[in-house]
Amino acid sequence: MLIVGVIQLPDWLPAGVLKRPHGIAQAAVLMAVVLLVMGSVSFWRLRKNHDGLFVWLFNEIKQFPALFYRQWSSLSNFSSHNPAEMVGLSAIILLGVAVRLPFMNQPMRGDEAYTFMGFVNEGVVRLFDYFAPNNHVFHSVLVFISTSVFGGHPFDIRLPAFLAGLGVIGASFWLGRSISGEYKLGFVSALASAVLPYLILYSTNARGYTLVLLISLGLGLLVIKMVEQPTFIRNSLFILLTALGLWTMPATALPLAGIFIWLLALMLVRGKSWHDAFLQVLFPIGVGVVIFTILLYLPVIVVANGVELIINNKFVAPQAFSDLPVNLMTQFQKVGPEFFRDIPGWFLVSAAGLTLFGNIVALRKRDWTVGLLLPALLLGATLVIILQRVVPYSRTLMYFLPFLFVVMGYGLASLTRTFSPLLQQAINWGMFVAGVIFCINLVVNDVVTRYPDTSAFRGAPQAVLALKPIITQQDRIRISPMSNWSIYYYFWYYDVPYPPGDNDQGNIYYIVKTTINTIDDITDRPVIKLYEYDDMQLYQFKK
Repeated sequence: MLIVGVIQLPDWLPAGVLKRPHGIAQAAVLMAVVLLVMGSVSFWRLRKNHDGLFVWLFNEIKQFPALFYRQWSSLSNFSSHNPAEMVGLSAIILLGVAVRLPFMNQPMRGDEAYTFMGFVNEGVVRLFDYFAPNNHVFHSVLVFISTSVFGGHPFDIRLPAFLAGLGVIGASFWLGRSISGEYKLGFVSALASAVLPYLILYSTNARGYTLVLLISLGLGLLVIKMVEQPTFIRNSLFILLTALGLWTMPATALPLAGIFIWLLALMLVRGKSWHDAFLQVLFPIGVGVVIFTILLYLPVIVVANGVELIINNKFVAPQAFSDLPVNLMTQFQKVGPEFFRDIPGWFLVSAAGLTLFGNIVALRKRDWTVGLLLPALLLGATLVIILQRVVPYSRTLMYFLPFLFVVMGYGLASLTRTFSPLLQQAINWGMFVAGVIFCINLVVNDVVTRYPDTSAFRGAPQAVLALKPIITQQDRIRISPMSNWSIYYYFWYYDVPYPPGDNDQGNIYYIVKTTINTIDDITDRPVIKLYEYDDMQLYQFKK
């Protein structure tokens, strides 16, 4: 009945959606499974002389705001009465804002332009389409809200990623502070998250990566408290954050697997049995994650006409086992150079030494919260990669970075623990001053704008501005591959009608992205150069 009822949807649904019966049927079946599971749990609770599931949930949810308010200070472990903590965190966040703002207006990169033009700017229904995995759905919804309120300027499109990037700084502080109770850990991890160019890049790039990173840190914070005492609010927040992360990107399974292993390992080393850990925490959380993720993906399944594009697109299609080791090694050789670009070599060596030292000290002291963190994350990512047989992009692994910084801070705190408080404060603020100098260099030299990641095309706006006074609807445009979406965005942004491309009467213009092409790669016709700017050259066919 449920399937028939959903297929016979009312006329107010968009016509394009009604033409996707396969997706509607799959969504109906998944919804039926969710209701069946929830009904079964409710029946089981009634048999045990408890309230039914829905009555219990209603009663718990009524108490949710008060419980959340009472437990927030415990979750963050942040003392508003400690001036050093307040001043340190505020200074780092202000530094993070200051170094990110100049890059918020950099030219739109191809991937973020594709996300905006292909999904966000096409109406509410298109937000849930999945014809390409560029659509990080939850992030796209946030961009839709941002641009609906403020407009379509690059700053407005990037605002959700920017705010998530600032949230990463604060969450890194709280995770470091909570994981051992030491202020220095929070200071070091937050400062590193604030100034690392790779994190600055993705805080100013309208994709969902910083959102997933923020969610991963939130899950890490929850694990620390759930190990102490699992509660309804903590389990519920864990389920909600996990489902939102998976709704943003299925690749959230990479950090999620590691965090689940970390949670299980900490419960076991603190005396819980496998049976209790599984039944009391892991199983109910797992069921909740599956249910909420299905509910969030129902509109995606309907609009995308099924789950195939979600779980079996060309970017996540499994590779042959024989190819996996070579491809994995090739990709992992790129991770370090990509993550740590423009970081001085002496600092990288020092940071690596402190991270290794911190992990060794934690294991020797049986401080399992720190000692098992990185091994659990590595094991989780390895298991997901082997099971999926898909080599992840470097950027999907950036969730490792703040956790690395926490262990690095642990190493530094262990090394300087015998120092006087005054000397420790001097070291902290010396690092902060060095961070400020480093950030000034990034801004002055426009370092982040020049990163080629996600199809950067710095000359795209100048190409459109040069064409604006001369182009007509009779003309045609030819663009370098992997450069078109930046151009499409700026035609839309500058309100220039894009030529239909099927006329022979007008001129032919060629936009060349010089970092990947020359004009000879695009045409062998005689041309004249009209304009050149940075990585862009504009040509016209010479008749």
